[in-house]
Amino acid sequence: MSRASDVSVVIPVYNRRSFILHTVRSACEQEPSPLEVLVVDDGSTDGSAEAVRTFAPLVKIIRQRHSGRSAARNAGIRAATGKFIAFLDSDDAWVPGKLARQLALFEQFPEAGMVAGHVWATDENDTPLPDSTNPGRRILESWVSDGCCLEALIRHSGLLTSTVMVRREALNDVGLFDEDLPGNEDWDLELRLARRWPLAVAPWPPVARYRVHAGGTPALDMARGTTRLVRRHLAMRPPLPRRAQALLLVHGARSHRTLGEQRDARRALVHALAIAPLTALGAGAVRLAAGSLLPSSIARAIRGRRPSRLPDLPSRLTQAR
Repeated sequence: MSRASDVSVVIPVYNRRSFILHTVRSACEQEPSPLEVLVVDDGSTDGSAEAVRTFAPLVKIIRQRHSGRSAARNAGIRAATGKFIAFLDSDDAWVPGKLARQLALFEQFPEAGMVAGHVWATDENDTPLPDSTNPGRRILESWVSDGCCLEALIRHSGLLTSTVMVRREALNDVGLFDEDLPGNEDWDLELRLARRWPLAVAPWPPVARYRVHAGGTPALDMARGTTRLVRRHLAMRPPLPRRAQALLLVHGARSHRTLGEQRDARRALVHALAIAPLTALGAGAVRLAAGSLLPSSIARAIRGRRPSRLPDLPSRLTQAR
């Protein structure tokens, strides 16, 4: 039977001294303890790594020049010795029992390559945010009701990284995080896993606390990452089912519009409607059409001003039955 000591925890950190102690403590205090907690310091200048030295020897610090969170996660994966890799972002935290619950899922579904779970949303002071938590719960439960399949993962825009645990064998199979993607690199890896491995999600209650604050990934980086991700997965072989392609194209259209690339947004939207019209319409194609197919002055009047940032929650939240 798998134990928490089979798990390597990977925590990338870049200038998160105000949060990192809480994050690392939540991993170290899992019962039983993980095999190791790898804190990858991605060139911090605020003493983030020094702040967690008191957790040695369980915590091991890996230092690198500032190269981005994907490079930091990949450095942690390469150094890890566990059978399973669990990811935890440096501004989030796990709830007690997280590792034990998810390892039990791997026992229940031995063919699964990845498991994930729900989150509590909190503000930067760790105060609960029910209005953000509840939509995320509904999205994840919809993901499960859709069958925990690749199409559902595309429809609901991925799973929150701090809830994800991956079988080492599965990572060896599909590869690591794409260090060239400016955003949504976690969704890209999850899609590559879902193309080849079954997935499972721990039922409510949550396994992690997701901190909503101003230091998240900028909206434009998320949009750029999505457009590249869409092109990649539409070109991969074997091809995705038509419904899955349409869902990806709608995501791509939305991101092109965020970037001000109206022509590309129109092309993606028309393509989605052509190959799976009902799926595209259900994914919000009509609303997108108001912003991409109509003249810009009319579109602005219909949709109003766009927010300067993409939503922190529920678009990035996506229970085993």
